[in-house]
Amino acid sequence: WKCRNAIRTRRPNRLSRATIFLWGDYETRCFWWEPFEILRRLTLTGFVLISTTGYSMMRGLIATLISIAFLMGLSVLVPLRSKIDDALVLGCHLSLVILFV
Repeated sequence: WKCRNAIRTRRPNRLSRATIFLWGDYETRCFWWEPFEILRRLTLTGFVLISTTGYSMMRGLIATLISIAFLMGLSVLVPLRSKIDDALVLGCHLSLVILFV
């Protein structure tokens, strides 16, 4: 978050160059998307299993809702620089939602 001004103004500083692997593939306006993507992955693979032990239907519902929310966010924001990458990510998220449903 500390390097947001350097990213937005396209004047790289030491911190923004060190964290380019987190925001380099994204549009400048969506430089913050990767931490949310990592949180989504952690939630779907670990937190849902830990927090809902014994409630298998609840796990599926939470995973479905999270996947739908991220699919909607992706379709509205279109955060990646490459349109091909955007289409691929949207397709993968759509298949994940279909899998959960």
